[in-house]
Amino acid sequence: MVEQRVITIGEQGLSPLRRKLENSDENLKALDDALGNELHEDLMTLNMGPQHPSTHGVLRIVLTMDGEIILDAEPVIGYLHRGKEKMAEHLTMFQYIPHTDRLDYLAPLINNVAYCQSVEKLCRIDVPDRAQAIRVIVMELMRIMGHLIYVGTTALDIGAASMFFYTFRDREDLYDLIDSITGQRMNNSFIRIGGVGNEIPEDAVKGIYDFVGRFEQHVDEYELLLTGNKIWWSRNRDVGVLTKKDALGLNLTGPILRGCGIEYDVRRAFPYSGYEKYDF
Repeated sequence: MVEQRVITIGEQGLSPLRRKLENSDENLKALDDALGNELHEDLMTLNMGPQHPSTHGVLRIVLTMDGEIILDAEPVIGYLHRGKEKMAEHLTMFQYIPHTDRLDYLAPLINNVAYCQSVEKLCRIDVPDRAQAIRVIVMELMRIMGHLIYVGTTALDIGAASMFFYTFRDREDLYDLIDSITGQRMNNSFIRIGGVGNEIPEDAVKGIYDFVGRFEQHVDEYELLLTGNKIWWSRNRDVGVLTKKDALGLNLTGPILRGCGIEYDVRRAFPYSGYEKYDF
């Protein structure tokens, strides 16, 4: 297992794609003091990604290594620009809806809503209350699915593999519900400018009630598996800590911002789709 220690020493190269630490006597002494009295000669520059199973996408990280110890890690982004804005120039507003699915295939319906709301605001279109309620339902199902993939895959990546199977059990149930509502498991293109594609079938309504009824017990199972789990704690605690100041400076929102101790929810601060009518 690679041990991560961030040490600020030496001069970093000017190139953002190749960073190095100069092994001056002063730097070697700093390494000795930090890592023990060992011989430190040439440092290694190692590319992690952009095609790598631990990056979950097209992120490249340029690592400066001393043996197995990470001295410096530079994220290099920009490997995924799909030209969606350019594509939109040659499509009608309605034709562009399927492209919004692909912006985030884990929560495509939320992107559908965001785009359609922009068009509705531009064209001053009022959405019926029933369609707004259906939008809220499918968006919240998407949010649960997103949280499940985070918890399951994060636990899997750090060695707590059981969580993956528990969370994906529930994700499959949600995929079945979304399929029954929209006709597709992924890239649904269900939201329409001014409303939604169709009414929710009665079987789907019953399925949602059944899922909600058992999901709270499943969350308790997640707690038993992870809360206090040594693997989870040792590989997450004090790693990637964000202060309130950092979170605000980075314009973070959602659960990441709330996890920093700031009670803020866009659905409450700037309600849309009728969120102001719900108690949550």
